[in-house]
Amino acid sequence: MVINLRRIFLFFVFVTFLNCNSKKNSESTESSNAKLQRIELLNLKMKIPNNYDKISSDYFSDILEKSIYRNKFTEYELKSMDRYRKFGSNAEIFVDNDDITNVIIFHGADYIKMSKEALELYIEMVDGNIFADAELKGIEYKRLEGEFLNYGLAEVVKVKFSQTYHQEESTKTYLTNYLVSHNLKSFGIIVINKENIDFQYVLDNFKL
Repeated sequence: MVINLRRIFLFFVFVTFLNCNSKKNSESTESSNAKLQRIELLNLKMKIPNNYDKISSDYFSDILEKSIYRNKFTEYELKSMDRYRKFGSNAEIFVDNDDITNVIIFHGADYIKMSKEALELYIEMVDGNIFADAELKGIEYKRLEGEFLNYGLAEVVKVKFSQTYHQEESTKTYLTNYLVSHNLKSFGIIVINKENIDFQYVLDNFKL
């Protein structure tokens, strides 16, 4: 019986090691497919996927409106397009060249010192903004993650959702929000794509 318990314990240790190692390898591969690009808003260089290029919010609105990728969900997005235009000079948008509905947005924010204690408050705030009238618009949101992260001297709250329009799986996209506080400043990063990739390595420059 003792031998069996030891075998079970060793098996779980082995599986855990494989999972962790696989995740690290995956993150390393993703990061190697990125390049440093300057974020003027932050006066910093951040890792951005190789196939993403910066465009203006107005141009993004225009190309999305004319896109061959339009479906029922992007029809809803077009009705909400003002949110991209409102970012204006207070945001920088990077778009996937292979699918323009995949985006990474850096935007300014009022300074907030992030902490584990602030995590729940931030999640409530994001929930309130996202879920407010989603049901009336036929959008189903599901929160997938909510965690506090330390990146060197930067403090980060990460919240991830899936969003589906009228229960159609073909419209499912993943929305990740990062709120970062560093050096008495705060900014946000919004990652939207269909592949459930949150590009967390964009924060690597803050590691010590």
